[in-house]
Amino acid sequence: MTTKRMFISVELPETVKAMLDGLQLESSNISWLNPDQYHITIYFLGEINAGQENEVKKILSNEMFDFPEIDLKLSAVSIVKGRMIWVEVEDQTGLLQKLYSELREKIILAKIGEPAREILAPHILLGKSVGHDKLLDQDTTIKDLKNNFKPFSLKASGVSLFESELRPQGALHVKVRDFVFGRSHS
Repeated sequence: MTTKRMFISVELPETVKAMLDGLQLESSNISWLNPDQYHITIYFLGEINAGQENEVKKILSNEMFDFPEIDLKLSAVSIVKGRMIWVEVEDQTGLLQKLYSELREKIILAKIGEPAREILAPHILLGKSVGHDKLLDQDTTIKDLKNNFKPFSLKASGVSLFESELRPQGALHVKVRDFVFGRSHS
């Protein structure tokens, strides 16, 4: 049976992607993501088949109807596990966690994909270290990146279902479908 590697995310406006792209600094030990790939992962499903994909679409269609726009704040740049650079995303109202919890419950009940942790840690991956060198907060590039970052707020008006194809040069994310908050998607 054919499967696809899939995830649910909040897409970012082009203006936000451009701003985050502007933070990228020349560095031989950092591989920066293409700004087209920037997103806030809500739920990583892993490898799922066509029937499970259709079930996820039904779950998303039903869940999105009850949600208003979600206030988010891009708050800081962090180094995670010495290998990843990401922007921390604050859930200003708790609605993103509520959405995640409801999706998690329904996805687990439907026995779809990989089990996810209970608490969402929203973020935007900007880049990864190259080779075996760990990224450190005291590295000049990291200091400059953190100093250049300015926190700002945005509203999430829905989520998108993506397929993620792993390639040698990095994952390619292809949007499958949008689900807008407050609308019926049947």
